Amino acid sequence: CNSPNAVPFPGEKGCWLGDPNTHINEGKKTWIVDGDEKKIAMMESMSDTPAKLAVAILTALFSMEELGGGCCTQAKDRNTMNPVYIRGIRMHLMYKYPEASAAEEDKRWKKILHINMNSKC
Repeated sequence: CNSPNAVPFPGEKGCWLGDPNTHINEGKKTWIVDGDEKKIAMMESMSDTPAKLAVAILTALFSMEELGGGCCTQAKDRNTMNPVYIRGIRMHLMYKYPEASAAEEDKRWKKILHINMNSKC
């Protein structure tokens, strides 16, 4: 894709999570198949913290069955959720709620992932 906002596969439904103004090769966004840009925008307007936005996007991307039988991180007795989607949520939080440093971002992400997102699974 030469354009930053080009769809990876023409005709495919979906949306970007992460910084829409970057090129895919920069690793700051992920294409989410069947994602809905309007729903993501609505979630952004209704979520006032990174944790709330992460949980809102998580519940929009995965069915109740997937959430009930899955886990955002590796667990012995549960299926791991789609890692591309989980990475997309992280990229979107980094874009919408930037941290001052990579270390702060990692710390925030681990807390959101292990406490907020895994509690929904």
